[in-house]
Amino acid sequence: PTACLNQINAQKCTHLIGTPTMWVDIIHKAKRENNKLESLKGGLMSGAACPPELLKQAKNDFGMSVSVVYGHTESSPVVCGMFTEDSDDKILNTVGFPLNHQEVKIVDSENKTVPIGTPGQIVCRGYNTMKGYYNDDEKTAKSIQNGWYFSGDRGYMTESGHVAVIGREDDMFIRGGENIQPKEIENFVQKYDCVLDAQVVGVPDKRLGSEVAIFVK
Repeated sequence: PTACLNQINAQKCTHLIGTPTMWVDIIHKAKRENNKLESLKGGLMSGAACPPELLKQAKNDFGMSVSVVYGHTESSPVVCGMFTEDSDDKILNTVGFPLNHQEVKIVDSENKTVPIGTPGQIVCRGYNTMKGYYNDDEKTAKSIQNGWYFSGDRGYMTESGHVAVIGREDDMFIRGGENIQPKEIENFVQKYDCVLDAQVVGVPDKRLGSEVAIFVK
């Protein structure tokens, strides 16, 4: 982060693109050094789950308008993005609207499209969807079906057509019969000013099957 901050100040950068981890490190170091990042007006955040509290910090503490974009390497790489007129609620709680020439839907375990607001797996297709994994027909067959890429991301679609990501299909674990999505707990814990980052996992428990473990930085 030191080299990045030095270049932001030296080059008077106006916009920054990075993963949530990069943004966490930059914002944390800027706060410690009382660096106002005055040249930065906004940026993009992508590459992993983007905590709403991190977006709020960028806006409230540094006056930056940071948007989230969503996609995958397999989608070359962006599928959803924000409109300039999107509300703060959409910016904080969704990953945007499908871009032109993209199709996105939410499906259940039987690959049937679910109603608006119902969680399921996010699948997408478009001109940018890959043909397959190199020399891996088995993995390709699981991930690409009729041109649709099965992302493994879990989410839902809003009435406006925006997509919200709530976690990964393989991250979810069951505690005492309840499905637990780590991202929901992480977002809650990260609301505390003393928390820089948080990661939630399930650990084995004889009574509950799995118990919640939180790693806090």
